[in-house]
Amino acid sequence: MKNLILVCFLILQSLYIFSQTSEIVVRVKGVSSNKGYINIAIFDNQKHFLKYEKAYKTAYLKSQKQLVYIFKNIPQGEYAITVYHDINANKKLDRNFIGFPAEDYGFANSHSTPFGRPVFDDYSFNLKSHHQLTFSINLK
Repeated sequence: MKNLILVCFLILQSLYIFSQTSEIVVRVKGVSSNKGYINIAIFDNQKHFLKYEKAYKTAYLKSQKQLVYIFKNIPQGEYAITVYHDINANKKLDRNFIGFPAEDYGFANSHSTPFGRPVFDDYSFNLKSHHQLTFSINLK
């Protein structure tokens, strides 16, 4: 009987958690070629921002001139999204000799960062439960 009550409780709790989630739609534009892959990453804090192996969620998709990807079951919170075109399919954002990205990239809530490393707070947004947010990210 205790096991049955515990199972019911866990099922109800998981249904509640999933009912509080949202979706993030990412539209990627400005892809220069169909070579390689498009890496879309969602980060949930500054500590892991731009460390793709530590992103909250990722999608690594075959490159297309334009594509749309939907992240589902995202809980409310503060997030930032980055995208880059991994044209040589090495699963990292290549950089030139100065340290600037050598592959096309973009951010949700994009604005120019001429000097210095991008900061999570400059690109972050709040996601509320039961919402769908759509971002169009133009690679440059």
